[in-house]
Amino acid sequence: MGESIFTACANFPGILSPDFFDDAAAFALAAPKPEEPPMPTPFPYLTPLPTPTQLPSPTPNPTPENPLDMADYMDIQQEQGAEYQDQIMAQMETYRKDREAQG
Repeated sequence: MGESIFTACANFPGILSPDFFDDAAAFALAAPKPEEPPMPTPFPYLTPLPTPTQLPSPTPNPTPENPLDMADYMDIQQEQGAEYQDQIMAQMETYRKDREAQG
């Protein structure tokens, strides 16, 4: 087709040929462009809070040399584990409250 589509041809219907578009299509093409809708207001974007970092694990106590001291050793280990768990739970509770306040 090339450049000939922009000329009115008698034998071949080009873009400018009167039989290529009917009156309704020519009227629609001549109409001004419609006004674009306004852009909607974006929702505010909340930046996520950083997740809590993992606390350092407790340092294990030295294993007693005397087997009779094993009960005391186990009690100390359990206390140390309970303290560590309480620290983690307190950290997560603070994080949860901060997230609630942000939301």
